[in-house]
Amino acid sequence: MVPINWMEGYVVKRLCIVLFVSLTVFLSAKLSVVNSVRLGGNGNDLASDVVVEEDGSVLISGYTDSSTGTVFSSHGQEDFLIVKLDSDLDLQWWKTFGGSKRDIAEAIALTADGGYLLAGLTESADGDVTGNNGIGDFWVIRLSAEGELIWERTLGGSGQDHAYDVLEKPSGNILVAGYTRSEDGDVSGYDWGEDFWIVELDSEGNLLSQWVVGAYRSEDCAKRLYLGEDGSVYAVGYFAYRDCGISCNYVDNQMSILKISATGEVEWFDQFGGQWFEDGFDIVAKSDGSAIAIGSQDAGVSLFSNGLGGKDFWVTSVDDKGNELWSKNYGGSFTDVARCIVLTEDGSLIVAGQTTSDDIDVRENSGMNDAWIIELDFRGDIVDTISYGGSGDDVVNSACFEGNSIIFAGYSVSFQEGNAEKKEKDLWIFEVAN
Repeated sequence: MVPINWMEGYVVKRLCIVLFVSLTVFLSAKLSVVNSVRLGGNGNDLASDVVVEEDGSVLISGYTDSSTGTVFSSHGQEDFLIVKLDSDLDLQWWKTFGGSKRDIAEAIALTADGGYLLAGLTESADGDVTGNNGIGDFWVIRLSAEGELIWERTLGGSGQDHAYDVLEKPSGNILVAGYTRSEDGDVSGYDWGEDFWIVELDSEGNLLSQWVVGAYRSEDCAKRLYLGEDGSVYAVGYFAYRDCGISCNYVDNQMSILKISATGEVEWFDQFGGQWFEDGFDIVAKSDGSAIAIGSQDAGVSLFSNGLGGKDFWVTSVDDKGNELWSKNYGGSFTDVARCIVLTEDGSLIVAGQTTSDDIDVRENSGMNDAWIIELDFRGDIVDTISYGGSGDDVVNSACFEGNSIIFAGYSVSFQEGNAEKKEKDLWIFEVAN
């Protein structure tokens, strides 16, 4: 355990570090919230991703633009943020990295040597960022187990390049995924608009290979990666097509899934959905090569759709060749957006995101967005649900399964100071027993 006084120059008072969020919990027979903490400063502090170590320690990536408080930015605008909590969700240490402009950490991964990888967007070219190829770049940093910076790399070209996920392969190589709008610099094979851009780096951050996948007149963005048991790589995101015959407006938006073989060949790149608005945020794969992806679908309510009203949680199952097996909608009459999925040891699925609904599949709502978590069986039927939130926006961005519980991370604005409601976002981490 690293002591809190490890952070030079930071004055940390435990009372200001971890506060239990005063939220209304709607418990079901099985899923139940067993711990919840919020931490932040005087600005916006958001958790984008979460991983859990073998000893139960919880690592959070995200960003902060706070200037004072429990966590704060010391470089400029938003900074990369990493936070380490113990298994009881008590703060151990935190660090920020960045330059004078925007630096947004979108993902975190554990490394075999006990350290961490963070990846996201940088618009800086100073401070901890040694270079920038254009408007914005992939920024990947490698940290020691104590959070010390080992190396950092920017990747991209003269356009906007934004990373959303990172993972370490068993070989020690590193995969980073997002989108590129560049046709120069580090990017090779750019087509049009935004393209899926996945890069493979060695353990020192040197570029080994890359995959640029997209379609003409479309925006294609990879949001999450998943490494299959056989070494295959899955990436999920969205495809947005523009009809440039007259107005160049978007006329189609679908979930996109890319599969790359263990040998580095693109096996398939397919879109899922129809005439409605769909997108993809997370994916898991099973041992047989099939995959389950989640996101949202805005199909409305009609005889011709499965829509429940507004946006719905949308879950799609595909086989190892990319053929759709089934897809289902979950939610209520208003907006329900699925952000993360975990596959439990018994084969059930936990899907989480946010909801503004309070009917149909959603039992309760405390106001604005609440975290909404559903458990599905292997057929996609609902086993259990839980809503968790307060009077403000409470959003889940990521989840990690550990033992008999699941750690969720995102942000919350639901806490009261007298009669005034706080408007800034705070990091929000909570544990649900399953």
